[in-house]
Formats: sequence, C-alpha cells, structure tokens
Amino acid sequence: MTILLKNIRTPVVQAIWGAETILTLASARFLVKFVPFRYWRWTLGVIDHAPNSIVETDELNSARARSVGRRVRRTAKKMPFEAVCLPQAMACRWLLSRRGLSSQVFLGTKKDGETKDTAFHAWIMHGDICLTGQHEKGSYMVFSKR
Repeated sequence: MTILLKNIRTPVVQAIWGAETILTLASARFLVKFVPFRYWRWTLGVIDHAPNSIVETDELNSARARSVGRRVRRTAKKMPFEAVCLPQAMACRWLLSRRGLSSQVFLGTKKDGETKDTAFHAWIMHGDICLTGQHEKGSYMVFSKR
C-alpha cells in the first residue's frame, strides 16, 4: 500500500500526511519541553559529525526528502506551539526514517560577541541537502566527538 501512496496527491493522502506531520511535530515538541534529553537522545541518531559521514542519495529519494522537509517547515509555522529548530529536525528525521530515507541531525552552537550569550541550533541533512534550519546553519559550530 505504501508503494501506491508514494506518488498519489489526492486530498485524502494529503490529509493523512498532514496529520502525520502535526502529530510528529507535537510529539517532538513534547519531548523537548518535558522529557530529559537522555531519554530521547537516541532518536536523533549519531551526533558524531565526521566529514565523510554524509552519504550520496539518488534524485528520487532527494525529491522525497525535500518534500518531507518542506512539509515539516510549513506545518511548524502553523502550529499553536513553538516548533523551532530542534522539534523540526526531530520530526523530519522520524518522518524520513518511516519512509526508509537516510538523514543526519546536526547540533551546533555559537556565542554572541556582545552579550556573551550562547545560542544553539539544530538542522537535518539528507545527503548534502539541508532540509530544516538551512538559513542559520552557516553561523553555528557543529558539536562532535573528539
């Protein structure tokens, strides 16, 4: 049945995908807000960002991944709660995994020179395509294991 739904753009299928995205974003936001990181950290996958860890993808999977990322970003703007970078990256990763698509979550930090505040950011990559958080990712230093 999944094969049949891949390329069908009916209102029913769109509604199912929309409901799936809403529930996934809400679940991610709930975890971030109320559950300690150590209990859901494993859902992000590997956080060691070696330069060779990004895998190549074909055009069909890239288009599917871009579609999921676009849906997550659009849905996050309409949610009644704040679904910022980390819940978006988590939801996108879970949705991509359900579709058998690879992805990697990146976590980064930067210091504001004037106020000495530390800012954090999360984004998700599918191959070399950034699906969420792409506008801010360039100014953050990625966390990695040493």
